[in-house]
Amino acid sequence: RLAPVPVRRGEERLLLPQERFLTFYTDGKGVSARTGEGTYAVPLRLYELEELLDQSRFARISNGEIINLDKVTAVDLSLTGTIRMTLGEAGYTYVSRRYVKKIKEALQLERRRTR
Repeated sequence: RLAPVPVRRGEERLLLPQERFLTFYTDGKGVSARTGEGTYAVPLRLYELEELLDQSRFARISNGEIINLDKVTAVDLSLTGTIRMTLGEAGYTYVSRRYVKKIKEALQLERRRTR
């Protein structure tokens, strides 16, 4: 059983199941989380979320963002080596160069080497 994620919106404090989240990101004021229903404040830092979240489902794609791989609906690999990931109706985000190799491995996008 996966630990729920503590979030808040206004005065409301909630514990939401991990599978509801699309992305967690830093926004200048702290960490925010986006679900299909809206945006919440998260009282944790990204590195704390990384430890809490299911490692097979969530991946860090930049210093400031963690996404739910199950919510990715499209992956666009550009010639410049960047990756643009579409998160359904929530729009899209980019994988920073530093995390491209890790994301390719997580999504099994590495080119197969032929002999």
